This record gives sequence, structure tokens and C-alpha cells, in this order.
Amino acid sequence: MRSRLPISTSSLRIAPLAVAVAGGLLAAGPVGAHDEPETGHGKWATGVGISSLGGEVHVRYQLADKVALRGIVAGGAANFTTFQDGFGYEYEIKLGSAGGVVDWHPFGNGFRLSAGGRYNDNHVELLIRPGRDEDVPGSVLDPLNDIAIGLFSPSSVEGEVEFFPVAPYMGTGYYGPVYKKLWLSIDAGIYYQGDPDVTLRQGEIDLFTQDQANLLASQEEQAERDLRLLAFYPVVTFALSYRF
Repeated sequence: MRSRLPISTSSLRIAPLAVAVAGGLLAAGPVGAHDEPETGHGKWATGVGISSLGGEVHVRYQLADKVALRGIVAGGAANFTTFQDGFGYEYEIKLGSAGGVVDWHPFGNGFRLSAGGRYNDNHVELLIRPGRDEDVPGSVLDPLNDIAIGLFSPSSVEGEVEFFPVAPYMGTGYYGPVYKKLWLSIDAGIYYQGDPDVTLRQGEIDLFTQDQANLLASQEEQAERDLRLLAFYPVVTFALSYRF
């Protein structure tokens, strides 16, 4: 005959309690797994990056599960030169903007849609001078010093190109973790700053005639044609942010 070990009522009460505690620990996961320092899911973030609007500094706030707000300041400079009808058009682009966007994560992951606007201080400084290509009319240039006689000296016509002071933005992007509190931010979109408004200023001109006035007006039109694509300005941004 088998002997039976005695079972106390205290053991019966402790066993269900131990099972419950163990189940709770398994459900909760490792200690500290939900702490902010480990997940990096703080509501605030700040970061730096580079974009087609220049260097960028941003601040982000997680408003809801799928919605965040970002404040952005960006700026930089670039230059390029074109040639038309024997004249060189030198453009120095100065970028400056500040504003914000609303980020919506429709699928609850890193993919986002963004919309917003910025105060727009983007502008272009322009210099028109005779070019040195084969299209320059021979009767225009002085053979001794290669400057325009009765039209423009090499630095006599300067101007500015301005855009709308407020520019809306729409785009898409990605925001996801890289390592702990370090997150990657990518954006691609369109920044609408309106058609360029070109204003030219006359410098040292020997004789100002109607032909010269007409030529000056044609230069403004040419500059506006060159810069028309800047109305819909493409924005591509890569940035890193720290969440806290």
C-alpha cells in the first residue's frame, strides 16, 4: 500500500498565489521595460539635420498616439550662374525659414503625412554682367577692357528676387528609432513660395536711353523665367533627434 504525504491547507493557499505572481511578472516583462529611458518614447524631442532649405533645427512634441507637432528653423545659402544672350546672370540664394508642421501617422508606425507652413525669408541676390561666350554681340563690348559700352558695366546691374512671406508645406516622411533615444527623421515634400518677383537696380551707365530701359526690363523677365521653378520648392530632409 502506497503511503500518502500529508498536504497542508497553507500549501494549497500559497500555490495559487505563486502562480498569480509569476503570471503577473511574465505579463509585465523584464523590470524597467516600460520605463521611458529604455523605450525612448518621450513626448518631447529635439534634433538637427540638413535639407534643401539649409541646415535645420527642430523641436517635436507627441500630441497623441498618431499625431505630433514640429517646430522648425532652417537656413543656408547657395549660388549658381546662367548665360543668356551674351550676359551672365549670377544668383546668390539665401535661405531662411521658421514655422511648424503637423505630423500624422495613419498606420501607427514610422510612416507619416505632414502639413504646415513657415515664415519665408528666402530671397535671391542677382548680378547681371556681360558674358564671355560666343553669343556676345561684337558691337556691345569694348575690345580694350571687355565691358559693355552704353549698356552695363560688369557690376552695374544688381537686384533682388523675393517670394511670398508665408509658404505652405505638404509632404510625407518617416520617423523611427535608431538606438535608444536617438531617432531618424526623413521628409520629402513641396514648399510653395510663389512666383519670383525680380527687381533690378541700375548702376553706372553713361547714357540712359529708352533702349537701355527696354533692355533692363528684358533682364528682369529673363531672371523671373530662370527662377520660376523655385515657386514649388522641393524639400528633402535628413535629421537625427533625441527624445526625452
